Amino acid sequence: MKTTKNYLALIIALILSTVNGIYASNPQGKNTQASVNPVIRYQVNIYVPASEKPLCNLYQVEILNGNGYQVVPAKIFTPGVSVYEFFERGPVNGWRIARLVLAPIGKDGEQGSGRRYQCEIEYYTKPVVLQGPFANGQTYRFDLFPQVQKSK
Repeated sequence: MKTTKNYLALIIALILSTVNGIYASNPQGKNTQASVNPVIRYQVNIYVPASEKPLCNLYQVEILNGNGYQVVPAKIFTPGVSVYEFFERGPVNGWRIARLVLAPIGKDGEQGSGRRYQCEIEYYTKPVVLQGPFANGQTYRFDLFPQVQKSK
């Protein structure tokens, strides 16, 4: 019986010391996943000119590599939203290109809604290019300035 009490006391002491060690390394239970698995953050800022006419086609914001392939999924451009964030595992060396383009035509219910309209105004946006290395835990900023152009 005395041996059982000693083992029980030892097990409780080990459990308490383990729990104490966990809380000591992570005070207030904060999530440390970002520091364990950091990523590269791309922030795309879009400065849209004032226009009296609304857009009638869908546009998307993309981050491409130097070969023109998307490195992260594109995001649909929403008028009124000026900041878009993308995350990529890294580190990465090379080129990253941010651009605002017409969304590709898809099937009904998918991105692009299967239709492209002849609009009075369209956006033309010069892509912004950054050359890396791109480090984990860092933010890289792209500023896009769409220009309104009359549809052809």
